[in-house]
Amino acid sequence: MFLWVISLFVAIAVRTGSCFPNGVGVDPACTNMIPLHGAASQTTTPPYNIIVSPASYTPGQPVTVTLSGNPSSFKGFMIQARRANVTYAELLGTFTGDSGTRQACYGQALVHADDSNKLIKTFTWNPPAFFAGNVVFRVTFVQSVSKFWAYVPSSLLVPYSMNTVPTLPTTRQPSSTTRKVTHPYVCVGGDCDCETLACDAGMSWHKTGCLLAAILAILSVVYIWQ
Repeated sequence: MFLWVISLFVAIAVRTGSCFPNGVGVDPACTNMIPLHGAASQTTTPPYNIIVSPASYTPGQPVTVTLSGNPSSFKGFMIQARRANVTYAELLGTFTGDSGTRQACYGQALVHADDSNKLIKTFTWNPPAFFAGNVVFRVTFVQSVSKFWAYVPSSLLVPYSMNTVPTLPTTRQPSSTTRKVTHPYVCVGGDCDCETLACDAGMSWHKTGCLLAAILAILSVVYIWQ
């Protein structure tokens, strides 16, 4: 009887020490984000979504992050922001949540504050004071003590400067289908083709100029035959 009582006490102590219904004491999981539940992470596709808005970030501008579990609920979670394609656990920025969340991992992660069923949780991520390259949110979703999905990635969050593609100015290409006659009186602001009465794009044809050019050409012919 005594041994049975001791065994029961140890089992309860282990269960209490390995599960964190209020999110307190989760810091040992800050590196690999695997809860100390005595179980392995699920390898199937998680039934949860990580929604990030906007898709780029700027230092000092909060980013909205939403964890969605519809139709599957989750009891607990841990979320961190890390550099993309980096294996070591460098946590970036801080999180601001509601009363149902608490800070973890020295203030750079957010976790649940109770183990109630949750379908959606929304909070803000405060970027660091510098551009840290591409960022990805990593989330562990806990559905039950023995069933959880660890280290789930979000879509890529890019620096705003890398997300903006400048528009190059377009230049007008000269036409190669008509012969252009350069004359100071022909086109206003450019060349004119007196044969087709055509000007370059964006220029106006000067009738007086082309007429003057034609008169000068006729007078030159008359002068030669005199």
